Amino acid sequence: SPIIEISNHCDFECPICIVWNENNYNMSFEEFKKTIDGLIEKEGTLELCLLSGGEPTLHPEFFKLAEYAANKKEIKRVLISSHGLKIARDDEFAKKFKELGLYLSLQFDSLRNDNYQEIRGASLLQNKMKCLERCEKYNIPTIFVPTVARGFNDKELGEVVNFALNHDFVTSVTIQPAAY
Repeated sequence: SPIIEISNHCDFECPICIVWNENNYNMSFEEFKKTIDGLIEKEGTLELCLLSGGEPTLHPEFFKLAEYAANKKEIKRVLISSHGLKIARDDEFAKKFKELGLYLSLQFDSLRNDNYQEIRGASLLQNKMKCLERCEKYNIPTIFVPTVARGFNDKELGEVVNFALNHDFVTSVTIQPAAY
């Protein structure tokens, strides 16, 4: 399934990120439209389409792009690969996210702040929990994507999976090994 990097902007510099965030590119709507239409032309139907980055929610026209993809009957699910901060900080954003029927592919590495500090370079647990609160409130289908790094958070993977299983809006867990 296609991954479309709509922006290389990010508000973090995670030590384990596989993306080099140069913070100098946002895909234009025209380019996005051409990409989506081209994929549909070639593939017919797409089970899912993942909008990625950087942090895709930082794209100045994020909802315009997401809505274009979400309104295509040939695309069954539009996933947004995100750290979840925009949802955590902005209830209106979360509401619109749900209204468009978007799926959240949430970077969720740990249930401990020190691990976020180590892996992401910031204390993120509070924001992750606020994001999940809003996902629950609006029933946003969420996929947990823990990046697992040996010696940091590998021992708590079971806890993360159990935590996911205890939330009905969490549809799955996709484990991503850390890349150095």
